[in-house]
Amino acid sequence: MESETAPVGEPASCYAKSRRGSELGEKSEVCEDASKPCLEAPVSFPNWREELDACELPDREKKSFSITIKWYLGYCKRARCQATRETANAFIETVKRERSPSRFQLNCWFNALRWFFRNAPVSDELPGDMVAAEHLAEHGEDWFEVFLREVRRRHYSYHTEVSYLQWIRGFASFHKTNELASLGEEEIRDYLDYLATERRVGSSTQRQALNAVVFLYKQAFRRELGDFSDFLRAAPKTSLPTVLSIGELESLFAKLADPYRTMAMLQYGTGLRISELLRLRIKDLDFERSQISVYGGKGGKDRSALLPDSIREALNRQIERSRAFHESDRDGDVAGVYLPEALSRKFSKVGKEWSWFWLWPGRSLSRDPRTGVTRRHHLLPRFYQGKITAAASKAGILKRVTTHVLRHSFATHLLENGTDIRVVQELMGHADIKTTQIYLHVMNRPEANVVSPLDAALGRGTAD
Repeated sequence: MESETAPVGEPASCYAKSRRGSELGEKSEVCEDASKPCLEAPVSFPNWREELDACELPDREKKSFSITIKWYLGYCKRARCQATRETANAFIETVKRERSPSRFQLNCWFNALRWFFRNAPVSDELPGDMVAAEHLAEHGEDWFEVFLREVRRRHYSYHTEVSYLQWIRGFASFHKTNELASLGEEEIRDYLDYLATERRVGSSTQRQALNAVVFLYKQAFRRELGDFSDFLRAAPKTSLPTVLSIGELESLFAKLADPYRTMAMLQYGTGLRISELLRLRIKDLDFERSQISVYGGKGGKDRSALLPDSIREALNRQIERSRAFHESDRDGDVAGVYLPEALSRKFSKVGKEWSWFWLWPGRSLSRDPRTGVTRRHHLLPRFYQGKITAAASKAGILKRVTTHVLRHSFATHLLENGTDIRVVQELMGHADIKTTQIYLHVMNRPEANVVSPLDAALGRGTAD
């Protein structure tokens, strides 16, 4: 939070119901009314500021609500999760630990988030993973259609498409114009310098922005750029991965309910990236060989992963849940699941076959923005991430826990158990062993019996 929460007075009638009958205690939740369907599904409330301005609340309370809601939405963005009842409660638990607020201040935060969820539009349909607001052209974006046509003609992934679009819009916002065809090398250099000096981004992030802008000019505008290689390059950042102990993993799994518990255990047991985990299809699981086939991983590469014996029963239960969705879709004559374009052209009916169905299907149908076809996609990545974040908070884990932490823990624990680093590299799908070597810095190596000089001086911690 960038500034302190302003004090607020007594709540107005539009949200007084949230406080009626009881005071906030340690176990209070942001949204205790579980009968509202929007509380279980992610909330989309893009115009909350306008709704808040129109609400009959004192200006001081509106200001306080606005600060708290922006704080919470920033938390969701950093944690890469959606606004849900569970992530809101996880947010409150996190800030309680970090700030030790007074009872009055905590009350203000609760009321702000309760207002947000009570006034958010109710939707019975969970938006699909493939639907994104980024794919709606904004006012004055003459370059939008040209960019979209070129990025799709080259069969770039949907994730890359969204990422490039966000960076190009950032470039346009920096120069305060949508007439991007009139800009050139100098403006690109200024933007890259700004990312390095003002925003302090890492080298990989700056490189993403560079790739996006260069793609726009070279592929969409068909324009060869001159030399602008003298831009200020962001300093490379090497961050140690966060790794959970066995005890922390057990606590995390205990706070999750299926299917998210099985998903988390499978991700830790295989080291899959979240995209690889969610894109698994029924046919990819080989129980006889204890193996999972991963297709189209990072860089478009295929590989094999371990299939842990300890969760076979849980996976079989999940397969039966998926079968119920598949049978419902077939009864409703729903379009088949998404397939790579070449495969869908060659085998048009394969998408309706059971073997190609998602292992983790979404709860509702959604529209594919590229084809316009309404079908069932896999579970939302951000929804799964939100469950992990909330479970870590409930388990009292003070580390910043994301789904990628499970992948880090997989690699580190394998190395600690004596697995050859080349084997770990292959299981992780790393192109360069230098990427795998980062885990050597966080693993507990039994041969490194280094004792802190403080422990040596105090008899290895025997003193009080």
